[in-house]
Amino acid sequence: MNKLAITLVWICSFAVLYLPAFAADCGQESCGWDSAMAYCKKNGKRLPTMEELLKAWEDKCTGGKTSSLCSGWYWSSKELNLTQAWAVSFREGVADFYEKSRTAPVFCKPPRKPGAQAAAAAGNKGAPGIVSGTKCASGQCNWYEAAAYCKSSGVRLYKVKEWYDLCHAECKSGKTPDNCKLWYWLGEAENANDAFSGTCDSPADASVHSVEKTSLTYARCTQPDGKMEKTPAK
Repeated sequence: MNKLAITLVWICSFAVLYLPAFAADCGQESCGWDSAMAYCKKNGKRLPTMEELLKAWEDKCTGGKTSSLCSGWYWSSKELNLTQAWAVSFREGVADFYEKSRTAPVFCKPPRKPGAQAAAAAGNKGAPGIVSGTKCASGQCNWYEAAAYCKSSGVRLYKVKEWYDLCHAECKSGKTPDNCKLWYWLGEAENANDAFSGTCDSPADASVHSVEKTSLTYARCTQPDGKMEKTPAK
């Protein structure tokens, strides 16, 4: 092979390896996160937020509703770090993070109206475990939504043992906050259809029962290391 041929091969290989992200047609094929961001921006749109994806899953894929969207997972605009970003599975309504190089279907949202972007950013500066715009932030939700609600902010639901410790610490000291009387989802599932829910409103330190995952109750999150995290009284 002569020098010219070698040079051409090298140039072509460089072009393939370093093809700009926006060159991918994410409307027709699955894309990595960087390509998805560039594709939406090129078309005057944006990737949806975590809240928008969870709301779309709730609107299109729950309560017996079906959609072509309900069989996959989709990139959000939220990064975890330099190499990973958050996405939402429309099969279960669960948020998780993936390597940005992993490919997934992409859909874009219209740009926010003036002022909405700043409001959304301000709403995301709350305490860990709060995901504004979801049902779990202001009321009752099912177990799948509760798990996604916590996980999307890098926290999780309490475990059964942690729940007993929390009730003893917060609700057995002579004071009884309103949230001590409520039921909350716990992170452990009993089987494919049922998960545990707990309350501190019990003669013992706490009471825990198994209920259907599609039932509605409140969500409360804790740090991944199990450090207790208070929530406002309901």
